[in-house]
Amino acid sequence: MNTIWPANHPAFRYVGRFAHLDQTLPHNPDPVRFAWSASQIQWRFTGQACMAQLETVAHPEGWCNYFEVLLDDRPPTTLKLDPSQTQYILAADLEPGEHTLTLVKRTEAFFPVVTFRRLELDAGAELLPIQDRPPYTLEFIGDSITCGYGNEATSGEEPFRDATENAYQSWAAIAARELNADVITICHSGFGLLQNYDRTTRPTMFHLYDRTLLADPTPWHFPDPSPDAVIINLGTNDFAHRPPDQAAFVSAYIALIRKVRSHYPQTQIVSVLGPILGDDWPTNPKTHQPFPTLSLTRDSLQQLQAQLAAAEEAGIAILELTPQAPERGYGADFHPSLAQQQLNGQELADFLRPLLPEKNLSNS
Repeated sequence: MNTIWPANHPAFRYVGRFAHLDQTLPHNPDPVRFAWSASQIQWRFTGQACMAQLETVAHPEGWCNYFEVLLDDRPPTTLKLDPSQTQYILAADLEPGEHTLTLVKRTEAFFPVVTFRRLELDAGAELLPIQDRPPYTLEFIGDSITCGYGNEATSGEEPFRDATENAYQSWAAIAARELNADVITICHSGFGLLQNYDRTTRPTMFHLYDRTLLADPTPWHFPDPSPDAVIINLGTNDFAHRPPDQAAFVSAYIALIRKVRSHYPQTQIVSVLGPILGDDWPTNPKTHQPFPTLSLTRDSLQQLQAQLAAAEEAGIAILELTPQAPERGYGADFHPSLAQQQLNGQELADFLRPLLPEKNLSNS
């Protein structure tokens, strides 16, 4: 008879925001629920196979959640969740001995919530404690770029599809792997800081930042220790049509930074100018003149720094990423391609490395 391991077992390692996870009750069979991009579940086990019980519901557009499955040192494989299915064989016919498997959520938080209930192993197999944990944790607050929106599409003309979004290959996840760090993302396509792409003003990422799940206002209990850095890439959607009032945008940005610092007083904060911003896009539909989007955003962050300094508050670091270009191709709806995400992820890793506290940076 196979062995069953409930989702609340302390040997599972969860990275990201998970609801109903209570590892203080070893016999509590409660499942865990999660939604945000790049959420990760990892376990170490013996035996030659494992099967997970994962549940979700249908999306109105027919979109499905996707995961990267990382088994030992093998290349990643992709798992598509089917709302009509609950049991998934994640590994089979393995060599005897110990193995490590990691599930990473590729798709973003507006997809249906995923529930993880239990793991099933071979008869006599064991679930073992995770031995090696990355020394760093990076938290990201962002939009579609951080979600990996359409980064596996083959051209900018392709529309968004669930199968081409891969948060595991976003600039955030790439930078984290380069620095041997866990990655936590709170990101949503089309969302901004003061206003969203569709011009709505509530909720924005400021309002979503405190949530455990996207569509549930239940607050997240922020962890101790804090992440080693919080990276914010917002503004692309705020400036997508007509630039917002600059003073209001700066004020909203400062409010977000203060919210972050209320949870993580000592954490390094990095504000990023993303790769889609530019002074030749978007175009004013009335005058047919481009908005200086990049210059306006850059100036806003400089004003933000000045206001924090005047208030004698801790400052932020600012990183301007290399903008996307035709030679690196485009993802869906002209979002960053895999090549662009790789470039920007490496840029962030190089920028963050001297700002992080000294720890073992080896990737072993």
